[in-house]
Amino acid sequence: MAENPNCKLLYAFDNATQAAPWQTVNDNVMGGRSSGGASYADGSLLFTGNINTNGGGFSSIRTALPQGILEGMNLFKLRVLPDTRHYQLILQTDASFSGRPVAYRADIQNLRPGEWSDGSVLFSELQPTVFGRQLPGPAFDASRARLLGIIIADARDGAFRLEIETIHVCPL
Repeated sequence: MAENPNCKLLYAFDNATQAAPWQTVNDNVMGGRSSGGASYADGSLLFTGNINTNGGGFSSIRTALPQGILEGMNLFKLRVLPDTRHYQLILQTDASFSGRPVAYRADIQNLRPGEWSDGSVLFSELQPTVFGRQLPGPAFDASRARLLGIIIADARDGAFRLEIETIHVCPL
């Protein structure tokens, strides 16, 4: 990955302490049967588990973002080793819809299954959702971002594994 000197390193998983703040939210919060979560191994955050679409069908990991850390930025860059599954980045601000928090989601692009990849997500691609359903708005406001996560909800049963080495945020 050609490094932009204006990029900020958000996470480098070079020790277990970096993995500790990542929390798991799986479909069992609504009666589902999927499993998954984050762990640390050899310089990476591992997001692994098993999706069960009978009664749910998602697993996610999330962590708090320092206030204002995304201001002036437009792009996430993730150094990852993906499997063949489909992953999305999720962000939350203080926005809500009908009393529910809005989750902004976008596909992680440029993933090459089985190879270290420089995945990316443009802020402009983040779509507002509630419970996975797309909303007409509000638009994502980077200055109000307070939570970052990765979710798998690709409507396929079975095991998944995503290894994450670093997460950067960059201007265009």
